[in-house]
Amino acid sequence: MTTRVERLSRLMTISWAIQRRQRSTRSKALSQAWGIILNEDITVSYLVQRLNHHKPVKPGVRGQFSLFQR
Repeated sequence: MTTRVERLSRLMTISWAIQRRQRSTRSKALSQAWGIILNEDITVSYLVQRLNHHKPVKPGVRGQFSLFQR
């Protein structure tokens, strides 16, 4: 399980990447990063579908995807 400090550092890392790439304000980037972290399972499934060109993925393989170690 990740500690609070690790989770916050991941949040800030994602936020800074969003802020640099989209040239948005710090608060907007933080809220977007927070949404990504809170909805990790939805984000990962969306990325898998998109990168797999909407081809079906085996259920056993889908359980192996994780954005962050828990």
